[in-house]
Order: sequence, then structure tokens, then C-alpha cells
Amino acid sequence: MQFPEGTPLDEVVEIVAIGRDSGDPASRRGRVGAQGSFRLACDRDARTVRLTLEARHLFLETPALVRMKDGAPASPVRLEPKLGACVIGQVRAPAGLEATAAAGLVGAAVSAWGWFRDPALGREGVNRHGALDADLRYEIRGLDPRCEYRLGVETRDYLSPPVEQVRFAAGETRILDLDLRRGVRLSGRVIDPDGGPPRELSVIAETLPPGGAPGDGSSFGYATIAEDGSFEVGAVAPGEITLLAGALQRPEAELRLGRLQDGEARQGLEIRMERGGRIEGRVTMPDGTAAKGARITLLDLSDEGDSAANLRFLGRRNSEFGAVTTSDDGRFAVEGLGAGPYRVAATLGTVANAGAASAKQSSPAPFASASLDGVRPGGGEILLVLTAGHTLTGRLVDDLGEPLLRFQVTATPRDNGVLDEERAISKAIRSKDGSFELTGVPPGEHRLEVRAMNREAPDPVDIVVPRELGPFTFVATRRGSIAGVVRLPNGAPAPRATLHVYMSSRHGPDRPRGRTDADGTFKVSNVAPGMAHIQARLEGYAASEALAVQCVPGDELQDVTLYLRLGGRITGLAHPAAADDALQGREVHAILNGGFVS
Repeated sequence: MQFPEGTPLDEVVEIVAIGRDSGDPASRRGRVGAQGSFRLACDRDARTVRLTLEARHLFLETPALVRMKDGAPASPVRLEPKLGACVIGQVRAPAGLEATAAAGLVGAAVSAWGWFRDPALGREGVNRHGALDADLRYEIRGLDPRCEYRLGVETRDYLSPPVEQVRFAAGETRILDLDLRRGVRLSGRVIDPDGGPPRELSVIAETLPPGGAPGDGSSFGYATIAEDGSFEVGAVAPGEITLLAGALQRPEAELRLGRLQDGEARQGLEIRMERGGRIEGRVTMPDGTAAKGARITLLDLSDEGDSAANLRFLGRRNSEFGAVTTSDDGRFAVEGLGAGPYRVAATLGTVANAGAASAKQSSPAPFASASLDGVRPGGGEILLVLTAGHTLTGRLVDDLGEPLLRFQVTATPRDNGVLDEERAISKAIRSKDGSFELTGVPPGEHRLEVRAMNREAPDPVDIVVPRELGPFTFVATRRGSIAGVVRLPNGAPAPRATLHVYMSSRHGPDRPRGRTDADGTFKVSNVAPGMAHIQARLEGYAASEALAVQCVPGDELQDVTLYLRLGGRITGLAHPAAADDALQGREVHAILNGGFVS
């Protein structure tokens, strides 16, 4: 292991093997010697071992992956950690807290949430954690000095006012104490119109910001819910507090509590939910028989309608709130609605079922749908008759005309010119000749598109069903690769440099496409055809010049050489726009005229 410059002399570093392939847990640690050497036992049959380290200041950005061969590393192991910071401190419990309550804080997490802006990747987040000991002390290690941090204690029973916009210097150990407050405690019960507990109940306490207007300045506390509808909210911020209750097929209910002080508790609170508007109906097959298990979704068509709120228990958020489906006789009922009007839609058959059936049968399973606009609650029972829709056909080949055997085909309907991805019909295709069939497509305007792994996506096709049903032919161009070596300014190989690719047809760079090996060599795969610029970066050096290359479909561009640069240094002074404008911690960026961020 290479100790970075500035490492404190008393730094103790342990190398840790992580993962199921790393051997006996008792032998997964090894102390790093003063000269950087370490020895670590692992399973003789392990094929790969992932290494990280534990230290007060040093850290690895990502675990190191060591490939094994015959019980030994396939190549020499060299770790190059970064020099970070450490923060230690005391968490001060609220005055008068009993010893038993304070003991309950032992083991609570103290977290440092950090973020920095990488010129190529954008905003990057870093989280580090420490645990409270018996004396309510904590230590958080390996803090990246590039980050601006927010520190706080993760406890439900007490408030932890966060310490914001904290920065640390490399090699620094800082003492930072944190305070806990009692907060406001709330408990009570939510009652459904039927008298029992509502289904899929959630309760949130919102403390309004100074001034009393809801918005980004609000703070929230989330309740634990019992089966009988009782709830308990622990330690929310004092101030103007409102309780908000939401449930399956119920309008949101609220209870305004007024201004509450720190340490105050309210018990026996009662929130009563309303039934809301009701739409009921029946879904049948074309022959009039009941459509059992059809999924019902609603969309609020009114100008005031919040479609996201009305769909939180239907359709678009089914994974979180559950779905409404028809009973054995095809009937359904939806409650908790506003005045509307609504679009009511029914679908029978799923994309997953269609895909599973197509793998075993010559004809896919049906995907039937029906919808009705302008439906208002209380208007009596409606009838939806499912139609099987239409079948789209086509074929996918590459730029050489060879058929692709696996891909995804999707038809997305347009509603008033806007793509409605929630009603898209998609199917995974396995084909011997690149052909596909997509069934159950309802009449109307659609966007048809196909995607395949490691191929450039063909341009989508806008169609009108049933006027245009195919066959359609799509061409997915093969991608290429770039291989070469990255060198330091003195010509030596540059290990662990990152490669970034900028496509002329796209905005901004891709994420790093790979790293160089120990000898500086690299290979970047899946590069889109066309003009691209490739650039190498390594901490401590200026980025290489962005080399323009022409990537040819299916070919490998070889012998590309990129040289990192020593770079220059720009220093200066930032002047505040106002006398009270704090500039500490602000970021300064240098951008080359060519548009590539240095």
C-alpha cells in the first residue's frame, strides 16, 4: 500500500477482505506495516477478492478487486488510498434525560452526508457513519476532503439539528460536538368512515417554516403505524404543526395542531378520514362474459386535478400502494376521489405474462384494454368492454443485415401529443430471425421503438394504429471499441487513470468508461459509431488532450496513446458581492475553451 503524502505518523491501517469469496471471517484482516506491506489470508479457491481499508484518515474511493489464480493474486497488489479527514465528538443529550433513556442512544448512528461536484460526473454523494459509544462519543473516519458535509444523529426519539456546510482538510482530525433536543411527540389514531383502520395508512407530521407557508423549508416526521390505525410520531421540530394522513382509496386528511413547543407531547389525537367520491362499474370481454382480474387505473382530467395524487393508490404507483382489480363477476369500485372528471381504464393481461407465453406458444397471450373519458363519481355503474387490440410486426437487424436474436420492443401511446409511458406495451423478444410481434396495441397514435444490448438504438417510428401495423424494419448499428495506453508526462505508464468519452452527437461526456491496468493499457468498449473525443484523467495531473477519433461500427481502434499533462496552477481571490456574503467553501471551476472540463 502506498501511503499518501501528509499521512499522520500515528495512522493505523487495516486491510479488510469483503464479500463471500474472501475466506474465513477471522482471517480477513491484515495490519499494514510502516513501509506499506501487508499480508492477508483468503480462501485458496477464491477467484476474486475485494479489498477495502479501515483507518482514521485514509480511504479508498472504491473497493479494490484482486483477481486470484492458484491461490495467489494474478498480478501484484498495489493499493493507493486517498488522504481524508476524521471527525470526533460528543453528542449532548437533552438536559434532564434519565440515564436509562440516554443508554438507549448507544449504538445510534452519527452520519456525515457529503457531496462534491465532479466536472465529468456531476454531483456525487458520499456517506460516512459512526456509532455512539457508552459515553455518547462518536468517530467518523475517512472523510473525503472534496466534500461539503451535513452532520447529524440518526435517532427517531430525539431531534438532531444538523450541522450544515462543513468542510475538512486532508489529514485533519476535528472535534465537533452535536446536540440533541426532545422535539414534539405526537400519538393518536386514524379512523376510517367504516369505523376500522384505513388500508395502507401513512401519517406524516409537517412543521411549517418560519412565516407559516408550506414549502421547501418544511420539516417532516414520519409515524409508526399499528394494525388498529393508531400512530406515534417521535421528535418532530417544534412550530406550526399539521398532521397529514393518507390511505388506500381515501382523500388525504389533515389535523392542524397549531404552534407546539420543544418537549411538548400530544396524545389521544384523532384523525377522521372521509370516503370521498366513488366510481363503480363492470368490465367484460367482447362476448359479454366477466373480465376477472382486470386492472383499473384512473386519471383526473380536470384542470385542478392532481393526477399524481389521484393515482397514488392506482396504476402508476401500484408497487407502493396496491392495485384495484375486478372481482370474479368483473365488477370494481374506486373511492376517495375528487369531483373529476376522470378517465377510467381497464387492462387484462400483462407484459410479463405475454412474454412468458410467447416463449412456449406460437401465439402470444392477449393484452386487452378499454377506457372511458369524462366519468364523474356518483354517476352510476359504467361498463367497459375489452378489446384485444392490434398486432404490430417487424424485424430487427444490425448494420450488416444480420438478425438480432434478443431485444425489447415497445409501443407507447400518445395522448394529445404527449407520450403516456404508463400505458406503454412492451415485450422482450427472443427470435431466430430477428422478427417480432407485439400484440394488444389499442387504436390511436403510438411511438414504436426497439432496443438491444450493445447496439445503438434505431430511431423510433411514429405510427397510427390500425392504419399502420407493419412490417417495420429497424437497424441497430453495432458499437465499436478503443484500445491503447495512457502515459505520464515523462512517458511512464499511468496505472488507474480513468477514460472519458465525449460523443459529438450527445451533450456532455459519458461516465468514465474504464481504467488503465498496471501497465497503463486500456480498452473502452461499446462506443457509439461516429466522431468521438477520448480523454484520460488521473488525480495529480492535468487531463490529457481530448483526442478526436472516428469510431467504426464493430471495429476496434487500436494503438491510441494519451499523455497526461503536468498542468498549471491558477490562484486568485474571490470578492463578495455584498459585505455579509460568505465565500468560504465556494467552488471554483476552470473550463477549457474547447468545452472539455479540466
